[in-house]
Amino acid sequence: MLQIAGSDLLPKQHVDGYSYLRALQGESYTRPPFFCYKWQTRPDSTGDTRSLSLIDGRFKIIEWIDEDLIELFNLSDDPGEHRNLASEMPDLAQSMLRTLRATEQSIGDLREDGRKGVEKRMEKFLKGSARP
Repeated sequence: MLQIAGSDLLPKQHVDGYSYLRALQGESYTRPPFFCYKWQTRPDSTGDTRSLSLIDGRFKIIEWIDEDLIELFNLSDDPGEHRNLASEMPDLAQSMLRTLRATEQSIGDLREDGRKGVEKRMEKFLKGSARP
């Protein structure tokens, strides 16, 4: 978005960002794998939990950290992510999982940071619910 707006790029703050300007200009290109870490959880309200995901081409792998669950989806055939292909395509799932974890390690200890955030939120929640 910075490039599209003509603003200065901030590479130290945007270590995982990619420009979509070429796509908006109608050029065809292959996007590098897209990594996402969902660190914010709300076990005290919505029940959502931490996850890591990687989209590479038409496939997306999700590692649900707190559930110890791996899901693999073909986004071209299943854009709603209803059919988990991890057990049907174990080689692809393992390959993508290795890439996902290597990407995570290159960024930092996301799991530990996320765990601390969950503990802090739950501590605050439990203190609030302990009121008479």
